[in-house]
Amino acid sequence: MTRSSAAAVVAGWIQAINAADLSGFLSELEEECILVEPQHTYLGKGNLARWFEMVVLHRSSTLRLISTHDAEPDHLLAWAEWRATSFHDEVTVWTPLAVLTARGRIREIHISPPMRVPLPAITPPEPEESAA
Repeated sequence: MTRSSAAAVVAGWIQAINAADLSGFLSELEEECILVEPQHTYLGKGNLARWFEMVVLHRSSTLRLISTHDAEPDHLLAWAEWRATSFHDEVTVWTPLAVLTARGRIREIHISPPMRVPLPAITPPEPEESAA
């Protein structure tokens, strides 16, 4: 795997997130990188550093890619699992993720609305037998 492939760049970005390594995280980004979430957009390394602090450091987030697809040499589409601690609860969500790279760095990150990991199905109680 070459360092110029989108998958390799994203692997370094994920490694930095999981290690809570801000400098490693920023080193994978272009200066004017953009991160788009469902309710917010962050432009530039300074704003992405604040995103990292909120999402990764304060919520103890980790990221695991479940599946990936190279859409083009510089595009990576993925299904990702985010785990985060929020207050006293640990939350796991699955989300689509799209990453565009340029010149060996991440140029755009699009995080689609998350879905919680499904819980086991609730089995309805057995009907009571009527006394005949």
